[in-house]
Order: sequence, then C-alpha cells, then structure tokens
Amino acid sequence: MQKNLVNAILVLVAISCAFLFFKKISAEQPKAEIVVEESVSENSLPSDFHRFYDRFHTDSLFQMSRVVFPLSGVVQEGDTVLTLVAKKWLKEDWKMHKSFNNHGGTFERTFTNTGGIVIETIVGNGGMFSLEKRYSKLAGDWHLIWYQGLIMHG
Repeated sequence: MQKNLVNAILVLVAISCAFLFFKKISAEQPKAEIVVEESVSENSLPSDFHRFYDRFHTDSLFQMSRVVFPLSGVVQEGDTVLTLVAKKWLKEDWKMHKSFNNHGGTFERTFTNTGGIVIETIVGNGGMFSLEKRYSKLAGDWHLIWYQGLIMHG
C-alpha cells in the first residue's frame, strides 16, 4: 500500500515538473522563424501558412479568432498509469500559445502537410515529451482545428 502511494506521488511530481518546465519555456520564448524539414513538394507548407503561423503566435486577438472552439484534442491523465483522454478546450479557458523556441536544441519542431492539414509536432528531451497542433483552412483562412497537450512518452 505504501509502495503504491510513493509511486503515485513520484509520477505526480514528474508530471508536475514536466508541465512547469514546459510552461516556463512557453513564457520565455522569443519569436522564432518556422523551420521546415526537407520534404517532397506535396508536403511543403503553403506560402500563406507562414504569415498566419507567425501572427497566430504573437497576436492574442488573432489567435482567439483562429481557434475552432470548442477545440477537440487529447491530454494525458492518470495517477500511476498515464492514458490519453479526449478533451475539448473552451474559449474562456484557452491559454495563449506562444512562438516556438528550441531552447538550445532541447526541443525539435517539424511540420507535415497532409491533404491540406498542416501538422506541427514539437518533441522534447529526446522524445520523452511531445505535443501536436493541427491547422486547416476553413472558409479561406487558416485555423487551429485540433490540439494534443503535452504528453510524456515511455
């Protein structure tokens, strides 16, 4: 019984540290340019996506107007066993997403364009943590359509 309690506390402390670390990183991020991994031409990012992406992460009013609320996605929950759980983010609970900062190589970001949906993946600490955002054009404008909060792997 005591061993289970200690394990649960250790998992909660680890998750709390990860979230605090990520929150601190988000708050301190300077504006960064989009770095696109090499890919075939069908996977290249549309030229208007770059302008949208930069403004989305620097203009809070613009960001709020370009998130499809309630925003669907997943988060990781659990005490001793972490599982992915469906979540809907509401407008009144939304926290501004800031520009990406790789913090000296601690985080890596990639973009993939699949059928007009741009998927941004950010991975940290050699794959131990990740998050994902999906963007799509709706009525001619780019919007955030799906979000996976920070999850821990392994």
